[in-house]
Amino acid sequence: MTDTCSTPTAAHRFKRPTWIATQSRCPSGLLGHLIAAIMARETAPANQETLNRLGLAPGQQVLEIGFGHGRTVDQAAAGIGDGTVAGVDTSPTMVRHASRRNRAHIKNGRVQLHLTDGAALPFAADRFDRIFAVHTVYFWPDPIAQFAEIRRTLCPGGRFVLCFRPGEDPGFAAAFPAEIYHIRPASEIAGLMTQSGLRVIDRTVEYRGTGQIAWLTATKD
Repeated sequence: MTDTCSTPTAAHRFKRPTWIATQSRCPSGLLGHLIAAIMARETAPANQETLNRLGLAPGQQVLEIGFGHGRTVDQAAAGIGDGTVAGVDTSPTMVRHASRRNRAHIKNGRVQLHLTDGAALPFAADRFDRIFAVHTVYFWPDPIAQFAEIRRTLCPGGRFVLCFRPGEDPGFAAAFPAEIYHIRPASEIAGLMTQSGLRVIDRTVEYRGTGQIAWLTATKD
C-alpha cells in the first residue's frame, strides 16, 4: 500500500447550519436541485480525480454510491464504451435530477439509477469491476456494513475508490454539525475497510483548495 500525506494548516471555515448539512446529506425539493448544481461545480475536481484513480476501461461494469447530480455517472459512462454504470442514492430529488441528465444513457440501457441507501445493494455478488463514492461516507450509519456490501458486489481483483474530506483536516470537521457529518481520519476509514474484508492498496491525503482531501483505493482478493 502506498501512503502519501500532506498536512498544512487548515483554512478557517464558518460553521454550516444544520439545515444546509441536512440538504447536503439528502437534497430535497427546489433547494435540493440548487444544492445539486452547487455540488456539481464544487466537487468536479474531486470527481475527476476519482475517475482517474478508478482506471476505467471499455466494457466495465461500474457503480457509484451516492450519485447526486449525476454528472459523474455521465462521465463514467462516456469512458467505458459498451459497459454499464449503475448508481444508488437516498434522495428522490437526486434520482429525478440525475435521470434527466442521463436520459440518453438510461434509454439505451447503459445507465441504471436506483433509489436506495446502499446498505443493502440491489445487485448480485461480484457484479462490478469498479465502484466509487465521493463525499458520502460521512452519512453512512454503519460504514463497516456498507463496505461489506461494496466488497460483496465488487468482483475479485476489482477496484473501489473512496473520496472524502478526512478528520486530519480540523477546519472541515469544525465546519459541519457532528449530528449530520460523521468525519473520521483517513487511517480510521482505512481500518474500517480492512475490517470489512477489502484490501487497501493506496491511501492519499492531499491539500487541495481550501482543505485536505483523501482518496482510499481498495481491492477484493
